[in-house]
Amino acid sequence: MSVCEQRGAPLKVSRQPPKLIPYRSRPEFATAERDRVAFEEFQVGQQNGAGPIHCRFHSIVVGIAPRHSDSVDVKFLVEGRPVIVALPHLAIAEYNRSRGVKLTDLDIIQMAGLFLKRLLERGEALREPYISPSREEALDLARAIVNSTAGR
Repeated sequence: MSVCEQRGAPLKVSRQPPKLIPYRSRPEFATAERDRVAFEEFQVGQQNGAGPIHCRFHSIVVGIAPRHSDSVDVKFLVEGRPVIVALPHLAIAEYNRSRGVKLTDLDIIQMAGLFLKRLLERGEALREPYISPSREEALDLARAIVNSTAGR
């Protein structure tokens, strides 16, 4: 017997899927934070002169539970196909400790978007659904993102 049933309150179960609020319109993010998401939706030109590749942010998940990995997974849709950038959690924690600054979810999205953009600009094929930068690459991405937003 559930706690609600023990107290005499009817147990309400909704059969409706949860309403998803678009990332940019979530009220808990300050305007300044929302405005600096450069990698929510972007295009990358191809080296071979073909049309641009369209990329769009989808979601962010701490990957410890879903894949038993120690990463923060940032999912993008690249030409409609899901690609997950798995940022090593240890590198994020190391950056936070060394700088005394906490990287936000928006910083993590920016880091993953920058990594994806750099791969695509180099013309690298995305053969796997999961791609992961090395520890050193993740630290460089964090520095690049924090330095680019410090002047704003």
